[in-house]
Amino acid sequence: MKLRTKAILALLAFAAIIALIALLPPSQADGTRAAMAASTVSGENEPLVRITETCFRMSPAAATLCLVLPTQSPPHAGFYCHVFANEHARKTILSGVGEYPIGSVLVKQKFHTRLAKSTVLFTIMRKMKSGYDNENGNWEYSVVNSTGQQLLSSGRQNSCIGCHTLERELGR
Repeated sequence: MKLRTKAILALLAFAAIIALIALLPPSQADGTRAAMAASTVSGENEPLVRITETCFRMSPAAATLCLVLPTQSPPHAGFYCHVFANEHARKTILSGVGEYPIGSVLVKQKFHTRLAKSTVLFTIMRKMKSGYDNENGNWEYSVVNSTGQQLLSSGRQNSCIGCHTLERELGR
């Protein structure tokens, strides 16, 4: 088989997989879309586990501190969330004890209401190697669109850092 034919078949297979994911009911697709959002940031494709049983609402105090994109509402404002974690982060987030190891990924899938089926956006935290941002725990913060395929912002975002520093200082 020619290389060009193989490439076309690979693209068609990838498109079919994406189309099938889009057809899944939200309860089945949530983890898949969250993983897709995380891979948009990291370039790696690894499974995520949903940590939350039900959606929870971000606290208004935390939401008002989050201003990432001037053209959009803050990424935590008034949203209900599900939290996902990769295997690196799972033990720490579930126990609430210890430090997150390098490679930890935490994803919040955001909805307008507690029962909404449509994702509004994803926010992602990824634990980087020492030296990335030692002063702020070496976390990379990212915002990805509702499909999990378009990176809207990423990096050492001051609004994210400020809020997470405050939450850490308050012991939350």
